[in-house]
Amino acid sequence: MSKAPSFVRSAWRKLALTALAAVLTVVGFAGPAAAQGKASGTYLTEAFNRVTNNAALAANLNGYGYIDGTSIMAAWINVGGKSTFNMQLDAGVEYVFLGAGDLDAQDVDLVIRDAGNNIVAEDKRVAADAVVVYKPQVTARYTMELILFKARNNVPCVCAAVILKKGGWNLTLRNLDEAVGNLVGTLKRADDELKTKLNKRLDLHREKGQWAMFGAVLPKGQTTDVYNLSFGNGMKAFFATGDSRAIDVDLFLMNNDGTQVLKEDVRTDRDASFVHQPGAGLHRLRIRNYDSNGPAVVMMGVFDIVE
Repeated sequence: MSKAPSFVRSAWRKLALTALAAVLTVVGFAGPAAAQGKASGTYLTEAFNRVTNNAALAANLNGYGYIDGTSIMAAWINVGGKSTFNMQLDAGVEYVFLGAGDLDAQDVDLVIRDAGNNIVAEDKRVAADAVVVYKPQVTARYTMELILFKARNNVPCVCAAVILKKGGWNLTLRNLDEAVGNLVGTLKRADDELKTKLNKRLDLHREKGQWAMFGAVLPKGQTTDVYNLSFGNGMKAFFATGDSRAIDVDLFLMNNDGTQVLKEDVRTDRDASFVHQPGAGLHRLRIRNYDSNGPAVVMMGVFDIVE
């Protein structure tokens, strides 16, 4: 059998993308998502439940709050693997780093390294969560490593991290729970629609050493970016949402230096989503709290579209 003419293949591809985009514009809010056998949304919820319970304890007892910029993240991590995050820490400020895995995780470690790759703080206890308190002597760039040391049956796990500092944004655990719950709910509805209409599923993006979900506390009108993101081949689905304070959240996919917008959702809505095939190279994601009733927890994530 000969191949269909290129213009026919292009038309079918365009039709599929149009259908996929339509699916993502009607997503709603429900329970956890199903993806590749067990729920991606369930894994995310398990990991965040573990890590935010620690975050709430630290905030309530010790006066910690979320740092400026990206302070919340999640990723698939293989046993023996890690995801890293680079950030500036200020001298004399006390920070708390919290990490945890889903219910399959048995030993999660946290390591903080300075610009010279020296370990300056760590938690290598045998536990499914980890807590590191660190007050840097100098203002500089540091790296947080979240390591999955052991898991049940050696399966990969969704792991999450939260970064706090003394006197940071004092939003409650409820705000983060709302934002994560809204994102997981959106994922669930989109996953169900894709399965029904296109026989495809959504799974949290898997890229070695890289986070796939990001969150921040943003005042009205402010943005936060994450960059040096590799998405690999294939079509991806991008989602963003916020907590109950958020009114209008916007999402942008950009080239890595932030000079070109490749895809965006700037509708007047708390939820934003689109599909795109970013291709090779590095990219940037930007989330904007366009309108809200005070500072809000906002979340964005990238998901693989799989058979």
